[in-house]
Amino acid sequence: MHIDKPKIYPAPGAIMLFALLVLMLCSSCTPAPTALIHGKLRAIKPSEPRNMLYAGAAKVDITPPPGFPMGGHSFIGQISRGQWLRLKARSLYIEAPNGSKLALISTDLWSMPAGLADRVTDIVANSANESCRLERRQMIFSATHTHQSPGNFSSSPLYNQFGGPEKGFDRNLFDFLANQLADVVLASCNTAESAKLYFGDAQVEKLVRNRSIEAFLQNEKSQVSEILEGSNSLPTDSLPPIYSPNPISAYHAVDPMLQTLWIKSAKEPSHVIGIGAFFAVHPTTLSHEAAIYSSDMFGVAATVAEQKLGLISGGSAPVVAIFNGAEGDVSAAWISQTRNETLRLGKKLGDAILNTENKSIQINADIKVRFSREQLAGAKVGKDKFTEKKLTGGPGALAGAEDGPTKTRDNFIGCHEGAPDPLCRVVFWAAKYYMRCFSPPTEAPLGVYTLGPIVLATLPGEFTTMMGRRIRNELASQLKVSKEKVILLGLSNEYVSYFTTPEEYKAGQYEGGSTLYGGLAGVLVGKRLKTLAEQFSEKPPASNDEPYKYHYDAGEVQTFSTVSKDFKSMEKDALKTHIVKTMFTNGEKPQMYDACWDGPAPTIAEAKAHDLTMTPSVQVEKKQPDGRWQPLTVGEILENDQGTNFIIQLSMWKKKQSKWCAFWLPSADLNETSPLRFKIIAHDGVAHTSAEFFSGQNN
Repeated sequence: MHIDKPKIYPAPGAIMLFALLVLMLCSSCTPAPTALIHGKLRAIKPSEPRNMLYAGAAKVDITPPPGFPMGGHSFIGQISRGQWLRLKARSLYIEAPNGSKLALISTDLWSMPAGLADRVTDIVANSANESCRLERRQMIFSATHTHQSPGNFSSSPLYNQFGGPEKGFDRNLFDFLANQLADVVLASCNTAESAKLYFGDAQVEKLVRNRSIEAFLQNEKSQVSEILEGSNSLPTDSLPPIYSPNPISAYHAVDPMLQTLWIKSAKEPSHVIGIGAFFAVHPTTLSHEAAIYSSDMFGVAATVAEQKLGLISGGSAPVVAIFNGAEGDVSAAWISQTRNETLRLGKKLGDAILNTENKSIQINADIKVRFSREQLAGAKVGKDKFTEKKLTGGPGALAGAEDGPTKTRDNFIGCHEGAPDPLCRVVFWAAKYYMRCFSPPTEAPLGVYTLGPIVLATLPGEFTTMMGRRIRNELASQLKVSKEKVILLGLSNEYVSYFTTPEEYKAGQYEGGSTLYGGLAGVLVGKRLKTLAEQFSEKPPASNDEPYKYHYDAGEVQTFSTVSKDFKSMEKDALKTHIVKTMFTNGEKPQMYDACWDGPAPTIAEAKAHDLTMTPSVQVEKKQPDGRWQPLTVGEILENDQGTNFIIQLSMWKKKQSKWCAFWLPSADLNETSPLRFKIIAHDGVAHTSAEFFSGQNN
């Protein structure tokens, strides 16, 4: 198999630290005016038990307008021009027969700040429907970790300053996300019906690989063998040439387990209400050069699974919410970071999710919750052992991960994973002290939850495979369940970068270098989760969080939009060229059909004030023999921008009327002989249609 050599690009931790040496020399720690996020979470009166399981599911669009810096790739990230694969928030609501409640919320965001989760809780707790009011401990908020999502909404100055290509906290974006997430939680509760719950799992082959083998091998040999033996029966695949030769397979040094929770209607057992899928991987299958919002391979997987289930049910499509796990050193098995690879890997994951139904088993849904907010900085781990008090990290962050190395590995700075040159150490030291001017999170909410025999535990960041395995095994032992029934939810309830084992931290690789509070931080989280699990034998508190006053200083305030930034206009042909360059392999010439139109391009504030949509919607229509136009379906699935085949971009911004372009990239096996056209619904509800065209003709 031919494998394109991936483009070398800096990972977020690398760019955060490297570029800041220059910034530090011309900046000081004098703070700019800051944004405050604050409120009070109140205790909620428990609802009367309904004596049977109720569950619901919902999804909402969280795609903002173009013009926002995207988070996760730091300074080499892009300002978004539009979208391919809409960003969504999905919620699964479960209410046990005794009245205990839990909502699982998956968001197509690069991170989940604690301040956003608290604000959503504040809104939900004050909703008109008293039966759907939830406390903070009753909700798990998770980010999928797509790097093609907006940045600048964190409750931490560190990530607002360095998480994307532009610095600052955008209040309008934060409020938009908070309201949308609250809406989806309430919708999943309001639509709840009597239900049954099922658990399934399966190993997925050739979908993930370990990107930090050298650090992985520093762990205890017996634990390394346990992971390798758990997956060594699975076939392997080729690796990009950027990977170093290793004594073991990168495809075996991972946990390839996919776990699923199926929610089905009690009245109609064949009807799937929703699925929660749990799988650990960096879903960054697109290049950082693509200037578009995208839910990446998780978005493809969820969309494909929802579409197929919708065809089976014949009614409204079920909601498939995907949650990440301990993915700190886990890369998706891409050949190149392109649209086609995103589709290939996403469809493979989507099919794997659906296939778990065959071996799923019904479980009871007795819900138990233990929740606490834990100090991470300078916290005691054991006798005379503490986590670091201040942001620490290491030079390995400058080198980048193996699947995303930085140019500092090869240039005069000499940042090599595990063995940095002296100059690299100096650059890192200077950058680290400058970064300390911008506060990272010092605490994180942690939770352990049981759904009958299933255990869920939240991880406040990116935990390596081995660190996740140790936590899973500890919880399984404490709660006397099999480790396969322990689900770890990564990037949940807060984001505090990476967590490695102490052995991996000493290895000095990228993941250890990106760990903020030292090599014991992951151990600390594991101990705190175990303590929470121990409390299940005690009488549950009426509320172990509320009332709670939350207060965050999010740092410098900015407002992002195509108006406030130097937005570069690009005509249709230039947009096409950019799409091909950043989303396809060299020399590939995809078949694209396009349509452009004039319409508004409102900011979030303008859209809210004037009752406009955040983004336009696009579909393709087919001309019927009687001359009428009907939405085109391919394989009974509508061809519109809710699927995987449309890219919508802002071509030119003007105050009154801007120019937009949509690009349709249908599957290669499209066989349609009737005339086709685009139909666009602009932000203001005005419909536009394109000229007729035919499949196969140049457009």
